[in-house]
Amino acid sequence: MKQAKKIFLVVLAILVLVSVLCACGNTSEEEEQPPESGAVEESPATEEPEATPEPTPEPTQEPTPEPTPEEEAEEETPLKLGTVEGNTYTNTFAGFGCTLGEEWTFLSEEDLLVMAGITAEAVTDEEISQLLQESSVVYDMYATQDDGLCNINVVYEKMSTAYSLLLDEEAYLEASQETIVTALESMGFVIDEISLGTTEFAGNTRHSLTLRGTLGDLAIYEEQVAIKHNGYMIGITFASYGENLLEEMKSAFFAVES
Repeated sequence: MKQAKKIFLVVLAILVLVSVLCACGNTSEEEEQPPESGAVEESPATEEPEATPEPTPEPTQEPTPEPTPEEEAEEETPLKLGTVEGNTYTNTFAGFGCTLGEEWTFLSEEDLLVMAGITAEAVTDEEISQLLQESSVVYDMYATQDDGLCNINVVYEKMSTAYSLLLDEEAYLEASQETIVTALESMGFVIDEISLGTTEFAGNTRHSLTLRGTLGDLAIYEEQVAIKHNGYMIGITFASYGENLLEEMKSAFFAVES
């Protein structure tokens, strides 16, 4: 019973970690309104005969700048969820995938939509696609080992234009450290170490946030890899309890042509 309760808490801790990180980017853009200027009416001293106004020259048309290849790619690549076939997850939007062992189980697409607040039975495929584009946080993949002591998830966080310009992956992770520690400690976790660094993920060097701690006598190891891509911050979170299997889980990922 105690072990089952601990497993429940560590799964909850994963969701806390994801939600805390995503909360860092839930800032809306505020448009600056120009101040209103009051007009001062002046009475003419004497009436002058009206002069014939000279014709106003036509404004010069500025050529519209052509979009850069990066801007075109941004517009032409809407959010698309990954797919699962057997025990292989493929994400062409983000450019990575993984193959896990038979002891792993993936949540269904319907379960992931529910986590994003979308009920698949209530809307058409076209409406689901539209809702995904509008959602600020979307769960793309969640996989867990049969014993519940290892899990992996992939989450998209939509970034505002200002937020995207201000924060890269490292700054995004750094901004969340203190909040993560506070949230987990309030659940009874003891955080021994939390640090920023880099890690090898799907053939690339990526920024990551790693933490180590305990819940009672159960050791906790977690790492989140951040990838900024196409208007989203993508978080890939690995969690291992009892034994540090983070490197083994990361090694299951490979690059995918996007």
